[in-house]
Amino acid sequence: MDPSRYTDKLQEALGRAQSKALSAHHQAVDIEHLISALLEDDQGLAASILKLSGADVAAVRQKLDAELKKVPSVTGGGANAGQVYMTQRLGRVMAAAEQEAGKLQDELRLHRARHHGGAR
Repeated sequence: MDPSRYTDKLQEALGRAQSKALSAHHQAVDIEHLISALLEDDQGLAASILKLSGADVAAVRQKLDAELKKVPSVTGGGANAGQVYMTQRLGRVMAAAEQEAGKLQDELRLHRARHHGGAR
């Protein structure tokens, strides 16, 4: 994974997810932290998609908060105090998202080549 290839919005959301994990004293950032961070913006893409699908965004947020409260907290100093890591689950999701983004870019290049006389 190459975070420099992520959009600014995703980088910001990952930063907020990390902050959520740190403030809750969680050892790692997981999918729920990221989704929670993405749903902070009522006008953002994640909230808009949920609304368009008929989901209750507030209920989703409450469920996420409940799930995050189940994550064990770690307190006390140590060599890695103040650091959180990405879980394998979130890492797999991010890797899959990166692969999908690559496929979409390939499809876009192919579409442009077919319909506009060359890739741009």
